[in-house]
Amino acid sequence: MIQLNDYRFRNLHISVLALLTCASAFAQNDLATIRGVVTDQSDAIVPKAHITLVNQATNVSRESDGNDKGEFEFPFVGQGSYRLTVTSAGFKSFVASDVVISAREQRRIDAKLELG
Repeated sequence: MIQLNDYRFRNLHISVLALLTCASAFAQNDLATIRGVVTDQSDAIVPKAHITLVNQATNVSRESDGNDKGEFEFPFVGQGSYRLTVTSAGFKSFVASDVVISAREQRRIDAKLELG
């Protein structure tokens, strides 16, 4: 009798763990990604630009630097309205405000920087 109870408990434990894992996967599925490339007015790549993403409702920000190819990416972005700011030495700041992000969206925002 004890062996049967141990077996049932183990199966219950495995089932609950599987359900929690599935729920977690579905919750993450609502997240979006924002990516882009930073260039100058002549379409030349601007490497290592600094990018800030701010949720305009909560004022929570995330920061990243572009890579050598001017590419940047913000994965796991929740739904909402955002402001994206790109800065690099010798250039004016690029700002994209009121960027509305939906669930599971793959948004591309390319930044073209002006000298100054």
